[in-house]
Order: sequence, then C-alpha cells, then structure tokens
Amino acid sequence: MSTNHAHAPAALRDDALVGGWVLASYMAVVASFLIWPAFVAWGGVWFTISDALGLVMATVTIPVVVGLDKLFAPGAPGLARSARWIGILGLSLIAAGSILLIANQVNHEFLPGQGGLGVQIAGWGLWGGWLAMTGTLARRTGAFGGRVVWSARAIGVGILIGMVGAFQGPEHPLTMIGGLAMFAGLSVWTFAIRSEVRRS
Repeated sequence: MSTNHAHAPAALRDDALVGGWVLASYMAVVASFLIWPAFVAWGGVWFTISDALGLVMATVTIPVVVGLDKLFAPGAPGLARSARWIGILGLSLIAAGSILLIANQVNHEFLPGQGGLGVQIAGWGLWGGWLAMTGTLARRTGAFGGRVVWSARAIGVGILIGMVGAFQGPEHPLTMIGGLAMFAGLSVWTFAIRSEVRRS
C-alpha cells in the first residue's frame, strides 16, 4: 500500500476484520460460481441456493463498503461518500431481490427486468459500479496499488457485459463471458486488498 494515506491506520484499526469481510464476500461469490453449472442445467432447488448465496454475499459485503469508505474518505471525501451509498444501495437491492425470489417466485420463471430478478440485476449493476469506483478511489487517494486499480476496472467491465447477457438468459455467452471477467477481476481485487490492508 502507498505511504501517503496517513489517516488509514486510525480509520482502520480493525484491518483484520476488513480483510476478513473481503474474503467472506469473495467466498460467497466463489460458491455462486461453483453451483453455476447446476443452476443452468437443472434449475429447481439450485435457483433457490443461488438466491440464498446472493443474500449472503450482499450481507457480508456491506461491511467491506463501510470499511473501505473509512480508508478512502480522507483523500477523496465527496467521491468516497458517493461510492459508499452506491455500494450500499446496490447490495441492498441484491439482498431484496434474493428475498423476493426465495419467498415469492418459487418457480423462478425467467422474467428479466421484472420482480425479484429485475431488482437483483439492478443491484448487481450498482455493486459493479461501486467496485469500479474503488479503482478510481485507489488511484486518486494512493490508498492501494495498481492491482486494485486495474482489477476494479476489469470487474466493472465484466459486470456490464454480464448484465447485457443476463437479459437474454443465464446461459447466454455474454452472461458467461462477463461473469468470468468479473470473477477474474474480483479474485485479483480481493487478494490485493487483503494483502495491502495487512501491511497498513
């Protein structure tokens, strides 16, 4: 991590907790990717499991948004504040969409842009926007190095591609390409954040 973020140690005394939440969020995404083949091939209970994992991911990622906001805010207060609320809103929509799907749409008919699925897709888009903003914030504040900057941008591009494909269906090539790009970027982003937070 760069040395020009003097406020970071005071703002993130719970560095280990922030790193732990980042890992928990990533593991929820990993679990979603592991069940993706079953989700596409068989549906049924796998839809419900996927929605439950979306709810878990959203819940454990909110502390990441709050923790990173504390780190970024001293160097870029306005942008950090905007990013924080975009991230929290996106994750709240993912959680709400997951709850709607689990509770009310047990047949999981594919209706992109409607009901719980539409809420989920909107939430994923905002979460991707927040992740992309972490790259801009990392560059502007010097809080993290280049790996966080470029991986955050890769995540944003991946989610954008995946959202275009999502309106065609979970098995659409763009959905898969976007998902893989997002996952690759998120893998780098997660472990770069953890590594640099530990050294702060």
